[in-house]
This record gives sequence, structure tokens and C-alpha cells, in this order.
Amino acid sequence: PDVLINDAGLARGLEPYSSNDIDDIIQTIDTNIKGLFLVTRAFLPAMLKRNTGHIINLGSTAGLYAYAGAAVYCSTKAAVKTFSDGIRIEVIDSDIKVTTIQPGIVETPFSEVRFHGDKERAAAVYEGIDALQAEDIADIIIFAVNRPKRVQISDIVIMANQQGTGFLVSKKK
Repeated sequence: PDVLINDAGLARGLEPYSSNDIDDIIQTIDTNIKGLFLVTRAFLPAMLKRNTGHIINLGSTAGLYAYAGAAVYCSTKAAVKTFSDGIRIEVIDSDIKVTTIQPGIVETPFSEVRFHGDKERAAAVYEGIDALQAEDIADIIIFAVNRPKRVQISDIVIMANQQGTGFLVSKKK
């Protein structure tokens, strides 16, 4: 591929780490770290052989701003950022670009998955905030991929207008 977009993202619950279900911890790590690492490993050699390509890794503001009840998720998203930086350094002599996009609150099925299918609890996450939409993130990806060869965007952080950090939002009542 010319462009690889790693968009794995999974979180489970908002309980303190000491109360996290072991299976949820493993699933989050397997999805957010192992999945991204192994898919990148599968495609990077071909990009290196052709000396061209663009890897887009979807992180999260949670990888920059940790919050209570999300130690595992935040850690996995921090890993996405440092992994991307490491790959960018390793391919510096090539024409391969590596971009990390770190969205804040995006209204997707993410919260429904986080709360094991509890639609009411998931909907409450987005109540009172004009959250980002999937299209907003797609627009950012298109922008990054369509820069001239001389331009590499290493990181983009995008948040909803009423979001100050990863989990700090101002909700309208």
C-alpha cells in the first residue's frame, strides 16, 4: 500500500486500575499496541523496498493527558506516539512518512464498546458536547497524506471545541 492507516482503538471501563478485569487489560493491549505494531511490521518492508509510503497511526489525546480510570488505555495510546516517533527515526533516510493523529472526544461506538454495550452510559459521554465526528478525523488524514513530498507532519492533536485536555470537557446543560 501507499498509505497504511492504523486505526485500532479500544478501551474497557473507567474503573481504577486495581479493579480492571485482566481480560479487558489484555484485550486493550492486544488491540491498541500489538495490533498496530504487527500490522505496521507486515507492510513496512514493502514500503522500504519501494522507498515510499505513509504510515498514519491513530493515537489519542489520552496518550498525552492521562485520566482516572484509563491507565491502560492511556498507556497504550502513549505507546502509539512513541512507536510512531521511533519508526519515523528508523526510516529517516527514506521517503516514508509517519504521522500520529491524536484525536480527543469523537462520537463513535467507542464508548459503547468501552462500557460493554451499555448504550445509555455510552450516550451520556457525548451529552452536552459538540464532539468531533469521524469525518473530522478523515479530513485530517486526507490533509496529512496530501502534503507535498517535502512535508512530513509528525503529529496532529485535534480536540472538540469544548475540550481542554484528554478528558476535560465543558458540557452544556
